[in-house]
Order: sequence, then C-alpha cells, then structure tokens
Amino acid sequence: MGFKEFLVKTFVPFAGSLIKAKKIAEEDSVIKGTIKYYKEYFCEDVPGTSHIYKLGKYDGKKEGFKNASDVYEQKLTDQADEFIRQKELLKQETEKYEELIDDMEREIEALENKLNRSEEENRALNLLIQKLNELKQAYS
Repeated sequence: MGFKEFLVKTFVPFAGSLIKAKKIAEEDSVIKGTIKYYKEYFCEDVPGTSHIYKLGKYDGKKEGFKNASDVYEQKLTDQADEFIRQKELLKQETEKYEELIDDMEREIEALENKLNRSEEENRALNLLIQKLNELKQAYS
C-alpha cells in the first residue's frame, strides 16, 4: 500500500479494477469489497489523505498501548495486593499451627509426667505423639 500502489492504480491500465475485483473476492461481497478497496485507496494510497490517516493510526496505536499499559499496571497491583493478603493468611495459619504444636507438646509432657496412667491415658498419649509427629512431618 501507499504511494507506490497509488501510482500503479493511476497509471497501469485495469490495475485498479483488478485490485478491486480481488478485494470483492476476498470479502465475498461486492459492497464490502468495494468499501474495502476505496477505504484503502483514500486512507492509505492517496498522497494527501494517507499522511493524515497514518497520523491517526499512529495516535490510535499510542492510545491502545497506553490502555494496555494501564490494564497491565492494574493487574500487577491486584496481584501484589493478593500476595500481601495471602502472606498475612499464611502468617496467621503458621501462628495457629505453632500454637497447636505447643499445646500438644504441653499435653504430652503432662501425660508423660503423670505417674499412674490408666490404659486410656496411655492410648491418648500414644495418639497425641503420633499426631504430633504427623503434623511436624507435614509442615517440614
């Protein structure tokens, strides 16, 4: 497209007609193909209007780039906020986990220090020790 095609359409016999026929075939419609041909001719090929068209096209690209940058910036900000929120949740869950481990260790110590344990207390002690080990393995 551009000035070269303008010269071809202007000075080569039937070149414009052949290009128009090609556009009509591409669009599968006489009206759409003709509109596309004349749009390209006036917007991109004619020296006086092509410069204005290209300026507008360039401005449109700049505007599109700015919009895409704004969207990308918003996505990054949202991701950062989500990361901070997840970090706080992890901190809370870690504190709960450590508190649970401490409680279990205190209970195990209390049961181990008891001199006369019943059979049920022995089972509870073994179960607590087993669960404590499972928790520690799951976290590490």
